[in-house]
Amino acid sequence: MDFSTIKNQMEAKDGTGYKNVRDTCAEVRLVFDNAMKYNGDGSDVHLMAKTLLEKLEKWQLLLTNVTEEVTLLWILWLEKRREEEAEAQSNMHSLYKRLLMPKCFMRLIHISNSSEIPSSENAGKCQQKIKEIWGLP
Repeated sequence: MDFSTIKNQMEAKDGTGYKNVRDTCAEVRLVFDNAMKYNGDGSDVHLMAKTLLEKLEKWQLLLTNVTEEVTLLWILWLEKRREEEAEAQSNMHSLYKRLLMPKCFMRLIHISNSSEIPSSENAGKCQQKIKEIWGLP
């Protein structure tokens, strides 16, 4: 493995390139591991590869922490958004009940307190409206 191969894989447009950052980091790690493996402990190449590998690991740790934080923030934002939507829907439903229910109930009360005989059409509409508002089948 070498850096030109990694570069070509990163720039590949035909779908054969790296699928994620971890794959890329694994290949870079392999370059450094090979440099340390095939060069003596005291050589400049070995020392530079070791130093760069340490930096890569720190960056990977940082990247992992940032990714976890972003994921956590995203989840928290989604939960908050769902709560807000549920509350808004509940408030809308409550407002709908308060605005429309009294009309139906007042009509039913008026009918029950009078000698007026309600038409089956009006009673059916009111009953249907009450079912809709309360979410009944």
